[in-house]
Amino acid sequence: MTLIQVNDICNAGCPYCGIDRVGATPTPTLRRALTEAASRATEVTFGGGEPTLDARLPALLAEARSLGIENRQIESNALRFADPGFVRAICDAGLDSARVMLPASDADTWDAVTRLPGGLELAWKGAANLLAEGVAVSLVLPISNGNVGMLSQLLERVSGELPQVSRIQLRPVFFSPDP
Repeated sequence: MTLIQVNDICNAGCPYCGIDRVGATPTPTLRRALTEAASRATEVTFGGGEPTLDARLPALLAEARSLGIENRQIESNALRFADPGFVRAICDAGLDSARVMLPASDADTWDAVTRLPGGLELAWKGAANLLAEGVAVSLVLPISNGNVGMLSQLLERVSGELPQVSRIQLRPVFFSPDP
């Protein structure tokens, strides 16, 4: 698996995140990384920041498919996937799977952990929309000081609302200030 960092921007502000928020990876660099990945890997993951904020993402997915990369995955907070039209466009471009970060199951915890008030239900709807389109979804649950006490509720909500997820990964964060 090859990770290709599309950008270094995000629509969330999680205090434990290490991105610099400086912008997008140059297109020639992305194309070189795809060509190299095609010569040695069957899977590529587009990450960032938040790759769904980059208008080049559909073209990158299509290019990866045309190069013969068998599995094209995105790492995302799923907020943009709340729009079914966006999900369809990304799937048509070649998305096979997604790793979705879900740090909370309730609005207060979400707002504190992501510093993005109001995004909770968009993220959950985004994950559900991906599953509805047949995308293989695995969840990444970052565990921080801000949500560790809510882990059981988070897992209960996943089992009740997103039972088709293929995998759940608990990811303790190393830098975890109180929200």
